[in-house]
Amino acid sequence: MSLKAKLVRGSLINLIDHALKVVVVFITTPLMIEKLGEHNYGLWLIALTIIGYLRLLDLGLSFTGSRFLSHSIGSNDTAELNTHQNNLCYLFSRIAIASLLLTLGITALPEIFPKAFPALKESKWILLGLGITTSLRFWTAIYPVILKSHLRYDLLGYSSIARTFVQGASVAALLLAGYGLPALTLAYIATDVLDQLFVFLYTKRVQKVPPPIFPHSASDLKPILKYSTTAMLASLGHQLRTGIDPLIIAKFTGIANVPAYSVGTRFLQLFTDVVNSLFGGNLLAAFSQLNGRNDHESLARAFLNSTRICTAVAAAGGGALFLFTPPFLNLWLGPEFRVSGEISSILTVPTALMLAQYPANNLLYSKNEHRWIVFLAFGGGVFNAILSIYLAYKIGIKGPAIATALELLLFHGFLIAYLTPGLCSIPRTQYLLTLLRNSLPYAAVTAAFALFLPPALQFTYFTLFQFAASFSLAVSALFLLLTLTRPERTDLLGMLRKWDPRNSK
Repeated sequence: MSLKAKLVRGSLINLIDHALKVVVVFITTPLMIEKLGEHNYGLWLIALTIIGYLRLLDLGLSFTGSRFLSHSIGSNDTAELNTHQNNLCYLFSRIAIASLLLTLGITALPEIFPKAFPALKESKWILLGLGITTSLRFWTAIYPVILKSHLRYDLLGYSSIARTFVQGASVAALLLAGYGLPALTLAYIATDVLDQLFVFLYTKRVQKVPPPIFPHSASDLKPILKYSTTAMLASLGHQLRTGIDPLIIAKFTGIANVPAYSVGTRFLQLFTDVVNSLFGGNLLAAFSQLNGRNDHESLARAFLNSTRICTAVAAAGGGALFLFTPPFLNLWLGPEFRVSGEISSILTVPTALMLAQYPANNLLYSKNEHRWIVFLAFGGGVFNAILSIYLAYKIGIKGPAIATALELLLFHGFLIAYLTPGLCSIPRTQYLLTLLRNSLPYAAVTAAFALFLPPALQFTYFTLFQFAASFSLAVSALFLLLTLTRPERTDLLGMLRKWDPRNSK
């Protein structure tokens, strides 16, 4: 299967996966708010936030492993590939042990300091269960890295679809039957283990599974650890943006306000996941393979082409979220969640600007220029955290959203657009024109629709569907006629005609 075919196939499967996730969120979120109550749902969200920080123990190794293995595959260096693979296995096994110990330490804190960690005490059993599962995921982390390095995102997508479906059905059934947080925790644990099993079986079909004992060389570990350290700092910076806001809101406005903020950012996060699945790790692997071949001309061309398409997707998706999220939330959860729509509106345009430049991050990583990503992500994360605390104290729940919007505009909008062309020998004017040409038509369509939309309270599900369907048709026509080139349209239609989902080889 060609590089382009693998990218397109993986992207299509990931789109199906994320569409299913949207459906699951649509069904389970109001059920969780209704059946658990805002306090218990807030505890659940806080537990997931803490687990998100626990996953930072990955230390950037998953990202690093994908880059290193892809580079070895591109250069056709089997010995180097095996060395990197074995060293990654060694490191992941040690991280799994550290994760388990840290999980036990976190759950012990409220017993030692009960007054200092009241929310942690209430959610400690959730943390224990999900923390143990996270530790197991570290132990098996080499398998998804292998699949990513071979650009088999389609296989990862199949596994994720199975987990999403089973998890969503289990959560809905348990909530409707009257079960609470302990049962939900068990459901999440079971489906996470199922996902890891599928990934393991798929990996065996692509490449020999690593042995249980992992040889390593201290000298060979140095480049991996050096690269992963910067990747980890970048991940920490992103986590400071996406993960700390619920904790700040719980501290300054109360746990009961966490669901309203979470709902306001939920669809933006889902859209970010979609863009990441289309233009994230798969592009990193592809760029790394091209860089491993020293094919710099093809690399620059692939980067600009992916930026052209990514910008269009970000602009179209951002327009849809800006127009339809507030009225949808009003219909879905009621007027009491009006603030959720306002939070979404504050964050939509800055998020779309960041997502339009997703390929730039992968290009910098593939060319080993990722120290600048660390500056942007970690520096921006610290800026966001400090400003979020101040604004949450001053103006309440909207404060962290305003802080995040400012950080996205400054660090992940303007600065990344200024730095990337100079670091990667690409004409800055050409890069900026690529962004403008492929975002302005979608912005114009969004503005035109905004003139005719009624206020959020006047929407029904039927009228919302009519407007959303009309918008989708308009941006789809723009994408096919203006964004894609004629050969790309021909290739896409040809792949769709030939694609057989039963054939995963």
